[in-house]
Amino acid sequence: RLDKVMTGFNKEKDRENVEWSNTWIDNAKNFGCPRILLVGDSVSREFRSSLGKLLPKYAVDFVGSSASIEDDLLYDVCDIFFKNKEYNYSLILVNIGGKHGMYLHTADNAEDAERYEQAYQKFLGYLYSHTPNIVILTTTPNVRVDNLKKFDDNVNKEICSRNKIQTQVSETLAFQTINLYFHVVQQKFKYRDTQHFSGKKYQLALADYIISSLSALRLITQIRPHYRIRWQGIFSAELAEHNKLKIKWGYGLYKVVRVNGVIKYYLADFCIKTKVRKSNHG
Repeated sequence: RLDKVMTGFNKEKDRENVEWSNTWIDNAKNFGCPRILLVGDSVSREFRSSLGKLLPKYAVDFVGSSASIEDDLLYDVCDIFFKNKEYNYSLILVNIGGKHGMYLHTADNAEDAERYEQAYQKFLGYLYSHTPNIVILTTTPNVRVDNLKKFDDNVNKEICSRNKIQTQVSETLAFQTINLYFHVVQQKFKYRDTQHFSGKKYQLALADYIISSLSALRLITQIRPHYRIRWQGIFSAELAEHNKLKIKWGYGLYKVVRVNGVIKYYLADFCIKTKVRKSNHG
């Protein structure tokens, strides 16, 4: 139930020593452009600008907080943000609830897992009242404080547990989920601290992956030029299919590079090699 009342949160015990909130309204003078709202933490706050750069026809706004998913403080921050009714959102991306409120041990405690599930479902219900189009972005992994090249298995055990709960709730509510955790692990992102990525290229790469997934889900209408297949010029995915590229279609980025007469076709997180039938286009 979306309206189930949560119990057990103790603000004097469970809040962090410092709680923060942050909001961002992009292209604020334009009241008619399509808008995407990113609800998240400090990790998502960093890749928000990359989403905006890669989606110039959209305004990408942000509301973020360190508050626990079951803390009323999170709702207070969002209430203040939504109080301004001048902007409407066609899509909300949710990337919150995985790295804060670590007093809940969902991986090892069934009661905590149930509390988290109820709180997360309640928060999605709150966001649903502002737009029915919601996509869950799973929480990205942490690395060790003493070795930024190795993942923190203890922390990530909890993050994975929460990601699993988030995905289950998303499926229950018929929302879509984009697995950022898996993408970061597979692409071997580098970190500057235990949570945040090192350099703009990783923010852009993560934003790129999100956009490609949203495009494949047909939740955004804009596909940027370098999303199209490059093969002796820029062509559309439909043209590549017409020329009978023997490729596997699916979600993700479409990038083709010719190497010694062999096409390397990059699709999301993997690469396959394929031959191209001769055509009028080369």
